Amino acid sequence: MAGLAGRAPALVDANDNGIPAGVRLALPAAYVAMSPVSRTLDALSLLSVPQTIWLFVVVALIVGTSISIKRYAGSRALWLRLAIAIGIVLVSVALTEAGVVLVPRPMARLAVSDPETLRIDFHSHTNA
Repeated sequence: MAGLAGRAPALVDANDNGIPAGVRLALPAAYVAMSPVSRTLDALSLLSVPQTIWLFVVVALIVGTSISIKRYAGSRALWLRLAIAIGIVLVSVALTEAGVVLVPRPMARLAVSDPETLRIDFHSHTNA
């Protein structure tokens, strides 16, 4: 729990920045169960272009180092296996990113005790 110290509350009232009465964040069970996977996919899908380029550069360096080390084995089949492996990785990344964008996932929602309460979810990823 020490890691959560100083964390901003998930819900704040726009008038006084306090925690609103009668309002809670409803988290469906599927949302909680999928949270680790969803957070990872969200992090990957939110990489900037330079971060994405560096991710692929690092993967290419790892593969290149692996090829260089195993190159001295003299096996031409190694190059074919590595090319197939890289192709599988690229297709997997493309399918994963398509899934992140196209497949609906359960979402948290604002639940209120008074049905007359106006709910607005600005969904901000900042503490500023």
